[in-house]
Amino acid sequence: MTLDCQAARSKLDDIYLLIEYHWMQISTEDYIIDISNPGIGLQQNCELGFEVNRNENADMWVLGAIFHRGYYARFDLAEGKIGLAPNTSGRKQAFLVGEIPEETLRDGVDAWLVLWIALPIILVITFAIVLYCYCQSDLLTSRPADDH
Repeated sequence: MTLDCQAARSKLDDIYLLIEYHWMQISTEDYIIDISNPGIGLQQNCELGFEVNRNENADMWVLGAIFHRGYYARFDLAEGKIGLAPNTSGRKQAFLVGEIPEETLRDGVDAWLVLWIALPIILVITFAIVLYCYCQSDLLTSRPADDH
């Protein structure tokens, strides 16, 4: 599937992965790949640089070329470590250290809309709990007495 490059870059955001308490940036320039043929048409055609891992048994992510763009990587085979740093020619931000941030509403999402969606769900759950408790207490009081 191809996308219009300019439209995709204006609608999509950079992606940040939290790895060992360090935020790693994947910018739209990294994961939206221009596949245009300059001799055909004026519109740029792009595609996303993500692939699905087809191995059902693999419990891992492969961080490939789109992740490594803009980073300098150092592989220490003796210690089994990989070191990463933003390279001087890229636009990557310096690594930010921190924990997972609290979820916030994206720009354009109205808090009242969220409230109007959540409120009926909360009311239905509350009603179900009250009805269940009422039925349980009604069953306890309406049991026939033992004739011994």
